[in-house]
Amino acid sequence: YSSYFVELAQFLGMDFGKVTEKDYKRHYLAERFELCADLTRPIAQGLAAIALGNEVLNLSIFDAYREGINKVHGFETCPVGYFEAHLKDEQDDFEVFDKLFQAVGGDLVEAKQAVVQILDQRAMFFDRLFEDC
Repeated sequence: YSSYFVELAQFLGMDFGKVTEKDYKRHYLAERFELCADLTRPIAQGLAAIALGNEVLNLSIFDAYREGINKVHGFETCPVGYFEAHLKDEQDDFEVFDKLFQAVGGDLVEAKQAVVQILDQRAMFFDRLFEDC
């Protein structure tokens, strides 16, 4: 993904170094990891958070980017490799996490709590990213 992201960042005129050094990106990744690795929680919570709050959400986000970016005047030549790479992997990743969630007998109420938690973290991440643009 990295080379695709660098290509996209360059096209958009973003300072790649500035984006990658931001604490809020590390914070989001750490929160996501902690949600999955927290042994005091049922494993199903982490699986649901990743399956729904990350993989499925990424499918809709990156599909919207891929479809929308070339409709904006001046962005017709925007490289879409970063979006394509995510779309190629996310469905398979979701299916793996979903099967694991079902195998451990995940509780839907607990799953909802975890998904809401990761979505809150994603919202904060995107808000801070938007502020920097």
